[in-house]
Amino acid sequence: CRFILMTATMPLIFSEEKGEIMELANNKKSYFKNLDRIEVDYSRTKTHMDYENFKCFINEEIEKHPNDSMLIILNTIKSSIKIYEILKESLKDQEDIAPLYYISANVIPKHRLSRIDKIRETTGRKIVVSTQVVEAGVDIDMDRVYRDFAPIDSINQAAGRCNRNGDNKKGKVIILSLKDDHLPFAKYVYDPVLLEASIKSISNMEVVPEHDLYSISNNYYKNLIEMASKDEGSKIKEHITQLEYGKAFDLSKNPEAFKLIKENLNLIDVFIEADEDAKSLWCEYTLIKNMKNRFERRKAFNRIKNRFYNYIISIPIASIKKYMELGDEWITYIPYDMTETLYDKETGFKRTETLSDYFL
Repeated sequence: CRFILMTATMPLIFSEEKGEIMELANNKKSYFKNLDRIEVDYSRTKTHMDYENFKCFINEEIEKHPNDSMLIILNTIKSSIKIYEILKESLKDQEDIAPLYYISANVIPKHRLSRIDKIRETTGRKIVVSTQVVEAGVDIDMDRVYRDFAPIDSINQAAGRCNRNGDNKKGKVIILSLKDDHLPFAKYVYDPVLLEASIKSISNMEVVPEHDLYSISNNYYKNLIEMASKDEGSKIKEHITQLEYGKAFDLSKNPEAFKLIKENLNLIDVFIEADEDAKSLWCEYTLIKNMKNRFERRKAFNRIKNRFYNYIISIPIASIKKYMELGDEWITYIPYDMTETLYDKETGFKRTETLSDYFL
């Protein structure tokens, strides 16, 4: 058997030196040497910006670069909605400047995909506020990208949305560090080991040309390997090696045991009955759910599954509990007559002000 692993971020999971893998693109360094589409500016990561400072900064950038399309990627849904509302207010009397779009996992996939299509079809300038959802599988090409600080692999993914088509003008990726009254937003969503390895990889760097991103990525993964002994993952691996499976997987015996999904995220799937198509899909789903033969039930659901999931988002339980009782179903249903109260067509589900809002 041969296994072919494909990745956009080149993690050092296996070693070429030890013969564990063979890279098909064995001349990858030469590819990077010829790339000069973008540069990544880390100079603003030394200090943290609050909302007010960011508002002043981004409005200056919009004025300073009147012909450039801009993508702003935030670390949390809460911060992305806040920045979107700030820009919407700033630009309300200047509608001719550029269309403004919002994308995040807080918006149902149907609306999100429609918005991405509009962004791709819009010629000329546009301004997009988003979370990390644009970093994988979203083919949009922007002149300038502003990214809240994140691990190096996420920053590289964000950079892939800047000047993708290699136009004559060099694209610019600006990395910032946004914070609220307590912490930088990066610390709400990323492992501290990843952040520490990233900071170490870019220390003393300010503006990095695209052809240097390869070496920075390699340094980042090497830093992670060196720091692995501090990581709780290595402790779990050690327990498994010693056949101490209780300590590795049993939370009652070890609070640091392995768990795929951390409890503090505590999400629930929610079906938003946002339009007439959603109404008919929910009726169909209700009929399917009551079918006695489970094989027929699964077959029938598979026929509508893709369209059905176009109306589903995952919400922190704490946010939905404010509005309704939760049953035993795997999915919570928000009927059409409640969508205006609970769902904003621009920014998605109206979350409550809780720590649960700090989620991708």
